[in-house]
Amino acid sequence: MFKRTKNTIKLLLLFVAVIATSSVFAHKASDAYLNVETSNQANRPSELKIAVSLRDIDLGVESLDADNDRNITWGEVQSAAPATINWLGSNIQIQCAGEKVTSPWQVSTLESRSDGTYVNFSNNIQCPQGAKLSLTYRLLKDLDANHRLFVTGKVDDQQLAAVLGGGSGDSLELRAPSDSFATFTQFIPSGLYHIATGWDHLAFLLALLLPISVLTNKAKIVRGVTSFTIGHSITLAMATFGFIPQFTWIEPLIALSIGVAALLNFKKIQLSFSTESLAMIFGLVHGMGFASIMREANLAPNLMPWALGGFNIGVELGQLLAVVVWGLISWTLNTWRHYTLVVVRGGSSVLLLLSIYWFVQRVA
Repeated sequence: MFKRTKNTIKLLLLFVAVIATSSVFAHKASDAYLNVETSNQANRPSELKIAVSLRDIDLGVESLDADNDRNITWGEVQSAAPATINWLGSNIQIQCAGEKVTSPWQVSTLESRSDGTYVNFSNNIQCPQGAKLSLTYRLLKDLDANHRLFVTGKVDDQQLAAVLGGGSGDSLELRAPSDSFATFTQFIPSGLYHIATGWDHLAFLLALLLPISVLTNKAKIVRGVTSFTIGHSITLAMATFGFIPQFTWIEPLIALSIGVAALLNFKKIQLSFSTESLAMIFGLVHGMGFASIMREANLAPNLMPWALGGFNIGVELGQLLAVVVWGLISWTLNTWRHYTLVVVRGGSSVLLLLSIYWFVQRVA
């Protein structure tokens, strides 16, 4: 029993360490955005436009930040254009009717998005009418396993919506979905993968779940997690469809929510409202953090509800898996006399410090 307990504690500490060393902006992973425009008119080229963040280009192109001052200028972007275009061409392979397309990308403009500055690239491809156009995307595959490509646009006047990377594969035929349900299923893996790497979201869940083995009323935990789920589902949808504006204070508030939830695991901390209400309130906050993913994807209005539904289902499946995993870990420790002191209070203390660290980083 002692050996099993010791190994379980090691797993808990490893989990917390992974969270502590993860990205500060855990809800906004590394993403790129590809827009495709093809036409059923003869002799008209297919237009591809991709937006890649400066920080991601800096990972793949050493010459981008020439003076190493961590302040990349438009001049540096232009100077590094040949190396950047070569990097894109090596990792984004386009095929027309099974033949590799050698048309190079061109640097066009800079663009500001919610998580920083992006560089827009364009490419015009001559592909015969009716020929199969496909894409293999391996940008940052060996540098950032969380990187994804959101694909939108029109193929033969029909709307396109797809995701590459982040658990969704790296090859895609550029064609419209066969039906709306195809869009739904396309975005489930993206939501599942997103919650698996959303360390601040998982940290908040852990803060709710830590005392599960010492509570006589375990239904309270279930109600708390359920309230949290309902809360973030509501604001995810509302923010994605533009009913809620994008606030700069969301990410710091998400970090703060972890600390508040951790504080409630100390018996001396009492609030005038229930844990379920608090979980619902912070669920609303976390949902607005999730929404940046779908909002930035810029999907067609007729496909957005299906993509959002699939993404949200993936998030909920990932969250359910996290709850089950912690439930099993907690069950192995439920007879340990030091559970409350080491796991509940010790774990809550670590999460509180982590919350403060993330909050300061995000405010700064």
